[in-house]
Amino acid sequence: MLDTVVAILCGLLLLADFFAGLKGFNRAVRALRPLATVIGMVAIVIGILEIVSVLGILLVLSGFILAANALSSVPKIGAKLGKAGRALDSARVVVGILVLAVGVMSLLD
Repeated sequence: MLDTVVAILCGLLLLADFFAGLKGFNRAVRALRPLATVIGMVAIVIGILEIVSVLGILLVLSGFILAANALSSVPKIGAKLGKAGRALDSARVVVGILVLAVGVMSLLD
């Protein structure tokens, strides 16, 4: 259940710029934006624990995108992790749609 909630939150944050014109959506995203790095780190951890599922892989990808700045401060490998997260940023909308769709389907299941 936690993985489903984190997936939906990641999807909302990744699609924030895409759905910027919606009134209710803006309020939700404004409340979630300060927590984007924390949600991204939690998504990475949960995704690694569930790496054999589609949701796990999407959580790792969305976590890398959301927590790219925090990952760059990890000693020795931080520069490479941050670079990987920034490289994935070009696929932000695609990963956001996929993780939101899989999260909603998992919630309804």
